[in-house]
Amino acid sequence: MYNTWIVFTYSLPTQSSKARVRVWRKLSNIGALQLKNSLYILPMSDIHYEHLEWTVKEVEEMGGEAVFFKCEHIENITNDEIVAMFNKERESGYIKLEEKLKDFDAMLYVNDVVTEDVEAQRARLMKRFMREFNSIKEIDFFSSEKGERMAALLESLSNRLNPNKELVLSAALNIEDFTHKIWVTRKNPYIDRIASWWYIKRFIDDKAQIHFVLPSEGKERPDNAILFDIDGGDFTHKDNMVTFEVLAGSFKIIDKGINYIMKVVHSIDLEDDTSYLEDTKGIKKIIQGIVKMSKDDHEVMDRGMIIFDALYANQKEPIRR
Repeated sequence: MYNTWIVFTYSLPTQSSKARVRVWRKLSNIGALQLKNSLYILPMSDIHYEHLEWTVKEVEEMGGEAVFFKCEHIENITNDEIVAMFNKERESGYIKLEEKLKDFDAMLYVNDVVTEDVEAQRARLMKRFMREFNSIKEIDFFSSEKGERMAALLESLSNRLNPNKELVLSAALNIEDFTHKIWVTRKNPYIDRIASWWYIKRFIDDKAQIHFVLPSEGKERPDNAILFDIDGGDFTHKDNMVTFEVLAGSFKIIDKGINYIMKVVHSIDLEDDTSYLEDTKGIKKIIQGIVKMSKDDHEVMDRGMIIFDALYANQKEPIRR
Protein backbone atom coordinates (compact mmCIF):
# COMPACT_ATOMS: atom_id res chain seq x y z
CA MET A 1 0.00 0.00 0.00
CA TYR A 2 1.15 3.53 -0.70
CA ASN A 3 2.99 4.94 2.32
CA THR A 4 4.46 8.32 1.33
CA TRP A 5 2.31 11.44 1.12
CA ILE A 6 2.62 15.17 0.60
CA VAL A 7 0.42 17.31 2.83
CA PHE A 8 -0.28 20.90 1.77
CA THR A 9 -1.97 23.68 3.69
CA TYR A 10 -2.39 27.38 3.05
CA SER A 11 -4.15 30.54 4.20
CA LEU A 12 -5.18 33.67 2.30
CA PRO A 13 -6.56 37.03 3.37
CA THR A 14 -10.31 36.72 4.05
CA GLN A 15 -11.20 39.15 1.27
CA SER A 16 -9.34 37.11 -1.38
CA SER A 17 -12.25 34.94 -2.56
CA LYS A 18 -11.05 34.85 -6.18
CA ALA A 19 -7.57 33.85 -5.07
CA ARG A 20 -9.03 31.10 -2.89
CA VAL A 21 -11.00 29.70 -5.84
CA ARG A 22 -7.88 29.88 -8.00
CA VAL A 23 -5.87 27.82 -5.52
CA TRP A 24 -8.72 25.34 -5.04
CA ARG A 25 -9.03 24.85 -8.81
CA LYS A 26 -5.28 24.34 -9.19
CA LEU A 27 -5.22 21.70 -6.44
CA SER A 28 -8.30 19.98 -7.87
CA ASN A 29 -6.72 19.82 -11.32
CA ILE A 30 -3.69 17.93 -10.02
CA GLY A 31 -5.92 15.53 -8.07
CA ALA A 32 -5.29 16.74 -4.51
CA LEU A 33 -7.69 15.36 -1.90
CA GLN A 34 -9.19 17.89 0.51
CA LEU A 35 -8.94 16.45 4.02
CA LYS A 36 -10.07 19.57 5.87
CA ASN A 37 -10.87 23.19 4.96
CA SER A 38 -7.43 24.20 3.64
CA LEU A 39 -5.63 20.90 4.18
CA TYR A 40 -4.85 18.78 1.11
CA ILE A 41 -2.99 15.53 0.50
CA LEU A 42 -1.38 13.90 -2.53
CA PRO A 43 0.63 10.72 -3.08
CA MET A 44 4.32 11.56 -3.23
CA SER A 45 5.82 12.07 -6.70
CA ASP A 46 8.29 14.40 -8.36
CA ILE A 47 5.49 15.97 -10.39
CA HIS A 48 3.30 16.65 -7.34
CA TYR A 49 6.27 18.01 -5.41
CA GLU A 50 7.05 20.48 -8.19
CA HIS A 51 3.38 21.50 -8.53
CA LEU A 52 3.20 22.31 -4.84
CA GLU A 53 6.46 24.26 -4.91
CA TRP A 54 4.90 26.54 -7.53
CA THR A 55 1.60 26.69 -5.64
CA VAL A 56 3.39 27.90 -2.49
CA LYS A 57 4.96 30.72 -4.51
CA GLU A 58 1.61 31.67 -6.04
CA VAL A 59 -0.09 31.76 -2.64
CA GLU A 60 2.69 33.96 -1.25
CA GLU A 61 2.43 36.31 -4.25
CA MET A 62 -1.30 36.66 -3.45
CA GLY A 63 -0.48 37.77 0.08
CA GLY A 64 -1.04 34.42 1.76
CA GLU A 65 1.01 31.69 3.41
CA ALA A 66 1.49 28.06 2.43
CA VAL A 67 3.54 25.08 3.50
CA PHE A 68 3.84 21.44 2.46
CA PHE A 69 5.68 18.44 3.83
CA LYS A 70 6.20 14.72 3.30
CA CYS A 71 4.95 12.10 5.73
CA GLU A 72 4.39 8.35 5.86
CA HIS A 73 1.04 8.38 7.65
CA ILE A 74 -1.64 10.59 9.18
CA GLU A 75 -2.23 9.86 12.86
CA ASN A 76 -6.04 9.64 12.82
CA ILE A 77 -6.56 8.31 9.26
CA THR A 78 -5.07 5.08 7.97
CA ASN A 79 -3.38 4.89 4.57
CA ASP A 80 -6.08 2.48 3.41
CA GLU A 81 -8.73 5.02 4.34
CA ILE A 82 -6.90 7.77 2.44
CA VAL A 83 -6.67 5.57 -0.68
CA ALA A 84 -10.40 4.80 -0.38
CA MET A 85 -11.14 8.54 -0.17
CA PHE A 86 -9.10 9.17 -3.31
CA ASN A 87 -10.92 6.37 -5.15
CA LYS A 88 -14.33 7.69 -4.07
CA GLU A 89 -13.42 11.16 -5.31
CA ARG A 90 -12.41 9.80 -8.72
CA GLU A 91 -15.46 7.55 -8.89
CA SER A 92 -17.79 10.56 -8.94
CA GLY A 93 -16.12 11.76 -12.14
CA TYR A 94 -16.29 8.34 -13.74
CA ILE A 95 -20.02 8.02 -12.94
CA LYS A 96 -20.79 11.25 -14.81
CA LEU A 97 -18.83 10.01 -17.82
CA GLU A 98 -20.50 6.60 -17.62
CA GLU A 99 -23.94 8.17 -18.07
CA LYS A 100 -22.76 9.88 -21.26
CA LEU A 101 -21.30 6.61 -22.56
CA LYS A 102 -24.54 4.75 -21.93
CA ASP A 103 -26.39 7.30 -24.07
CA PHE A 104 -23.68 7.05 -26.73
CA ASP A 105 -23.84 3.24 -26.68
CA ALA A 106 -27.59 3.37 -27.25
CA MET A 107 -27.08 5.84 -30.11
CA LEU A 108 -24.91 3.32 -31.98
CA TYR A 109 -27.97 1.18 -32.63
CA VAL A 110 -30.25 3.97 -33.89
CA ASN A 111 -29.25 3.97 -37.56
CA ASP A 112 -28.66 0.85 -39.64
CA VAL A 113 -27.03 2.97 -42.36
CA VAL A 114 -23.98 4.85 -41.16
CA THR A 115 -23.07 7.80 -43.36
CA GLU A 116 -19.74 9.64 -43.36
CA ASP A 117 -21.36 12.46 -41.38
CA VAL A 118 -22.55 10.01 -38.72
CA GLU A 119 -19.11 8.42 -38.55
CA ALA A 120 -17.50 11.83 -38.13
CA GLN A 121 -19.95 12.74 -35.37
CA ARG A 122 -19.26 9.47 -33.55
CA ALA A 123 -15.51 10.00 -33.84
CA ARG A 124 -15.81 13.50 -32.40
CA LEU A 125 -17.86 12.22 -29.47
CA MET A 126 -15.43 9.38 -28.78
CA LYS A 127 -12.54 11.81 -28.84
CA ARG A 128 -14.35 14.03 -26.34
CA PHE A 129 -15.11 11.04 -24.09
CA MET A 130 -11.50 9.87 -24.20
CA ARG A 131 -10.25 13.31 -23.28
CA GLU A 132 -12.62 13.38 -20.34
CA PHE A 133 -11.58 9.87 -19.30
CA ASN A 134 -7.87 10.66 -19.60
CA SER A 135 -8.25 13.78 -17.47
CA ILE A 136 -9.78 11.66 -14.70
CA LYS A 137 -7.44 8.72 -15.20
CA GLU A 138 -4.41 11.01 -14.90
CA ILE A 139 -5.37 11.74 -11.28
CA ASP A 140 -6.75 8.27 -10.53
CA PHE A 141 -3.59 7.53 -8.60
CA PHE A 142 -4.65 4.15 -7.22
CA SER A 143 -6.34 2.69 -10.32
CA SER A 144 -9.84 2.51 -8.89
CA GLU A 145 -12.06 -0.36 -9.96
CA LYS A 146 -14.47 2.09 -11.56
CA GLY A 147 -11.64 3.47 -13.69
CA GLU A 148 -10.65 0.01 -14.89
CA ARG A 149 -14.25 -0.76 -15.84
CA MET A 150 -14.52 2.55 -17.69
CA ALA A 151 -11.31 1.81 -19.61
CA ALA A 152 -12.73 -1.55 -20.68
CA LEU A 153 -16.00 0.06 -21.75
CA LEU A 154 -14.24 2.72 -23.80
CA GLU A 155 -12.02 0.14 -25.45
CA SER A 156 -15.09 -1.92 -26.33
CA LEU A 157 -16.83 1.11 -27.85
CA SER A 158 -13.68 2.09 -29.76
CA ASN A 159 -13.33 -1.42 -31.19
CA ARG A 160 -16.97 -1.39 -32.29
CA LEU A 161 -16.36 1.86 -34.14
CA ASN A 162 -13.01 0.66 -35.53
CA PRO A 163 -13.24 -3.14 -35.77
CA ASN A 164 -10.17 -3.47 -38.01
CA LYS A 165 -7.93 -2.19 -35.23
CA GLU A 166 -8.35 -5.35 -33.18
CA LEU A 167 -5.36 -7.68 -33.33
CA VAL A 168 -6.57 -10.89 -34.93
CA LEU A 169 -3.41 -12.84 -35.61
CA SER A 170 -2.22 -16.44 -35.31
CA ALA A 171 -0.54 -18.02 -32.29
CA ALA A 172 2.58 -16.36 -30.91
CA LEU A 173 5.71 -16.81 -32.97
CA ASN A 174 8.75 -18.55 -31.48
CA ILE A 175 11.31 -15.87 -30.59
CA GLU A 176 14.21 -18.30 -31.08
CA ASP A 177 13.37 -18.48 -34.79
CA PHE A 178 14.02 -14.74 -35.07
CA THR A 179 17.26 -14.29 -33.16
CA HIS A 180 20.74 -13.76 -34.67
CA LYS A 181 19.12 -12.17 -37.72
CA ILE A 182 19.67 -9.06 -39.79
CA TRP A 183 16.53 -6.93 -39.76
CA VAL A 184 16.06 -5.03 -43.01
CA THR A 185 13.90 -1.96 -43.39
CA ARG A 186 13.57 1.18 -45.51
CA LYS A 187 15.91 4.14 -45.27
CA ASN A 188 14.79 7.36 -43.56
CA PRO A 189 13.05 5.72 -40.59
CA TYR A 190 10.11 7.40 -38.92
CA ILE A 191 7.78 6.57 -36.04
CA ASP A 192 6.71 3.04 -37.06
CA ARG A 193 10.18 1.79 -37.99
CA ILE A 194 11.77 3.42 -34.93
CA ALA A 195 9.21 1.89 -32.57
CA SER A 196 9.40 -1.49 -34.31
CA TRP A 197 13.19 -1.56 -33.97
CA TRP A 198 12.82 -0.72 -30.28
CA TYR A 199 10.42 -3.65 -29.87
CA ILE A 200 12.79 -5.99 -31.73
CA LYS A 201 15.78 -4.99 -29.58
CA ARG A 202 13.95 -5.02 -26.28
CA PHE A 203 11.73 -8.10 -26.66
CA ILE A 204 13.00 -10.29 -29.49
CA ASP A 205 16.79 -10.07 -29.84
CA ASP A 206 18.95 -7.49 -28.06
CA LYS A 207 21.85 -8.40 -30.38
CA ALA A 208 19.86 -7.94 -33.59
CA GLN A 209 21.48 -6.02 -36.45
CA ILE A 210 19.73 -3.60 -38.77
CA HIS A 211 20.26 -2.82 -42.45
CA PHE A 212 18.63 0.02 -44.38
CA VAL A 213 17.62 -0.19 -48.04
CA LEU A 214 15.78 1.88 -50.60
CA PRO A 215 12.14 0.80 -51.14
CA SER A 216 13.10 -0.52 -54.59
CA GLU A 217 15.71 -2.81 -53.00
CA GLY A 218 13.29 -4.41 -50.56
CA LYS A 219 12.65 -7.51 -52.67
CA GLU A 220 16.34 -8.42 -52.64
CA ARG A 221 16.46 -10.39 -49.41
CA PRO A 222 19.96 -10.86 -47.95
CA ASP A 223 20.80 -14.17 -46.31
CA ASN A 224 19.65 -14.51 -42.70
CA ALA A 225 17.42 -11.44 -43.06
CA ILE A 226 14.00 -10.47 -41.73
CA LEU A 227 12.20 -7.68 -43.58
CA PHE A 228 10.02 -5.22 -41.63
CA ASP A 229 7.98 -2.15 -42.52
CA ILE A 230 8.69 -2.67 -46.18
CA ASP A 231 6.50 -3.78 -49.06
CA GLY A 232 6.26 -7.57 -49.05
CA GLY A 233 8.13 -7.81 -45.74
CA ASP A 234 7.75 -10.42 -43.02
CA PHE A 235 6.30 -7.80 -40.70
CA THR A 236 4.59 -4.83 -42.26
CA HIS A 237 1.24 -3.05 -42.35
CA LYS A 238 -1.72 -5.43 -42.23
CA ASP A 239 -5.28 -4.21 -42.78
CA ASN A 240 -5.51 -1.18 -40.49
CA MET A 241 -2.51 -2.11 -38.35
CA VAL A 242 0.93 -0.53 -38.51
CA THR A 243 4.09 -2.64 -38.38
CA PHE A 244 4.57 -2.13 -34.64
CA GLU A 245 1.08 -3.48 -33.97
CA VAL A 246 1.73 -6.45 -36.25
CA LEU A 247 5.02 -7.25 -34.47
CA ALA A 248 3.47 -7.04 -31.01
CA GLY A 249 0.49 -9.11 -32.08
CA SER A 250 2.69 -11.71 -33.75
CA PHE A 251 4.95 -12.32 -30.75
CA LYS A 252 2.17 -11.72 -28.20
CA ILE A 253 4.46 -9.74 -25.90
CA ILE A 254 1.94 -7.09 -24.93
CA ASP A 255 1.40 -5.26 -21.66
CA LYS A 256 0.16 -1.85 -20.55
CA GLY A 257 3.23 -0.07 -21.91
CA ILE A 258 3.14 -1.85 -25.26
CA ASN A 259 -0.58 -1.14 -25.63
CA TYR A 260 0.07 2.54 -25.04
CA ILE A 261 2.90 2.65 -27.59
CA MET A 262 0.75 0.79 -30.14
CA LYS A 263 -1.86 3.55 -29.89
CA VAL A 264 0.76 6.30 -30.17
CA VAL A 265 2.46 4.78 -33.22
CA HIS A 266 -0.83 3.97 -34.95
CA SER A 267 -2.12 7.50 -34.41
CA ILE A 268 1.05 9.22 -35.68
CA ASP A 269 1.96 6.87 -38.52
CA LEU A 270 -1.52 6.72 -40.04
CA GLU A 271 -2.50 10.23 -38.97
CA ASP A 272 -5.49 8.54 -37.39
CA ASP A 273 -6.70 10.13 -34.15
CA THR A 274 -9.16 7.37 -33.23
CA SER A 275 -6.84 6.28 -30.41
CA TYR A 276 -7.78 9.61 -28.77
CA LEU A 277 -4.43 10.19 -27.07
CA GLU A 278 -3.47 13.75 -26.23
CA ASP A 279 0.21 12.73 -25.98
CA THR A 280 0.68 12.05 -29.69
CA LYS A 281 1.23 15.67 -30.74
CA GLY A 282 4.17 16.11 -28.39
CA ILE A 283 5.66 12.71 -29.18
CA LYS A 284 5.37 13.41 -32.90
CA LYS A 285 7.35 16.65 -32.51
CA ILE A 286 10.06 14.82 -30.54
CA ILE A 287 10.39 12.15 -33.23
CA GLN A 288 10.54 14.81 -35.94
CA GLY A 289 13.28 16.56 -33.97
CA ILE A 290 15.28 13.34 -33.67
CA VAL A 291 15.07 12.78 -37.43
CA LYS A 292 16.26 16.33 -38.13
CA MET A 293 19.17 16.34 -35.68
CA SER A 294 20.57 12.86 -36.43
CA LYS A 295 23.41 12.45 -38.90
CA ASP A 296 22.21 9.09 -40.28
CA ASP A 297 19.56 6.39 -39.98
CA HIS A 298 21.47 4.47 -37.31
CA GLU A 299 21.61 7.53 -35.10
CA VAL A 300 17.88 8.06 -35.57
CA MET A 301 17.27 4.53 -34.29
CA ASP A 302 19.66 4.95 -31.35
CA ARG A 303 18.02 8.19 -30.24
CA GLY A 304 14.58 6.68 -30.80
CA MET A 305 15.44 3.79 -28.47
CA ILE A 306 15.82 6.27 -25.61
CA ILE A 307 12.44 7.87 -26.33
CA PHE A 308 10.57 4.58 -26.40
CA ASP A 309 12.42 3.31 -23.34
CA ALA A 310 11.17 6.40 -21.53
CA LEU A 311 7.59 6.10 -22.81
CA TYR A 312 7.49 2.44 -21.82
CA ALA A 313 8.98 3.05 -18.37
CA ASN A 314 6.51 5.86 -17.71
CA GLN A 315 3.61 3.47 -18.31
CA LYS A 316 5.15 0.74 -16.16
CA GLU A 317 6.17 2.49 -12.93
CA PRO A 318 4.89 5.48 -10.90
CA ILE A 319 7.28 8.41 -10.61
CA ARG A 320 8.38 8.91 -7.02
CA ARG A 321 10.77 11.34 -5.40
